[in-house]
Amino acid sequence: MFQKVKNSLLLLGYWQNHMYFDKHKEILKKELKLRTKIKNPDFSESDVLVHVRRGDYNSVINKKIFSVCDLNYYNRCIKFFRDKNKNCTFYFFSDDINWCKKKFVSKNFKFIENKNDIVEFDMMKKFKNYIISNSTFSWWGAYLSDYKKTTVLCPKTWWNTRPGVNI
Repeated sequence: MFQKVKNSLLLLGYWQNHMYFDKHKEILKKELKLRTKIKNPDFSESDVLVHVRRGDYNSVINKKIFSVCDLNYYNRCIKFFRDKNKNCTFYFFSDDINWCKKKFVSKNFKFIENKNDIVEFDMMKKFKNYIISNSTFSWWGAYLSDYKKTTVLCPKTWWNTRPGVNI
């Protein structure tokens, strides 16, 4: 049951498990919506979001903790969607968009740039198809999608050092 909180509240943890939220999904979708309208690109049902998390995961310490998604992972996922629809467009969201531009080259690749996290999060919810990294940010974008039925590809291994918590 949700309760009203009068003051600020900070929750620490990893919150990418639908079992915590399924009963309250519609409330969350309503509450986690921008209050002001922004102009988003018109995404189609065949478009695919690709979320690449690199920044903090690339430190030596975090590479020991988190399984970093490599190019092979993303290329396999891209192939999956291209096999379903060769004309789909892939929209890349990342904390290292310049790296993405160097590694992913195709006329069907577009890169979301110069947006703040809140605007990007709102945009992420507009997709039906997802390739997500092992990131709570991209997990929530896919979970709160405006579509009832989505296709979400995610890495099997999220952690290197915490057995039993991978998807």
